[in-house]
Amino acid sequence: MDGFLLLDLHNLYCQVCNFQISAEVLLGLYPLHRVRELHISGGSWSQGTRARIRRDTHDEAVPEAVFELLALVLERCPQVEAVIFERLGHSLGWIDEQFRFRLDFARIKQIVDGATAPLVALGDEVYAGA
Repeated sequence: MDGFLLLDLHNLYCQVCNFQISAEVLLGLYPLHRVRELHISGGSWSQGTRARIRRDTHDEAVPEAVFELLALVLERCPQVEAVIFERLGHSLGWIDEQFRFRLDFARIKQIVDGATAPLVALGDEVYAGA
């Protein structure tokens, strides 16, 4: 194979949750030097027949664990050229969801930029400030 890989971090998080396997073990299975693009999103929980399952539905805020994965993966994937933030448009109908989307975007940008922007608290929320 002489191509590149797209690594979906929320999908990886779903595997961690649903199969009780560590992110470290999963990442060890990938040729990380071939990763050129990262996808980040949120998702939702559903009740399966035996247990709750995490789904990569792109319709909720990004979980903290996915932000942690982003920081970890950026250290291990030196060839990354793009980080794509995914969220379904219909899931942004309420002002608080739009605000959360902007917070998630700012957090992603801060991590990608090497955490150089200071964090500013606004009530119970935190966002990347100037």
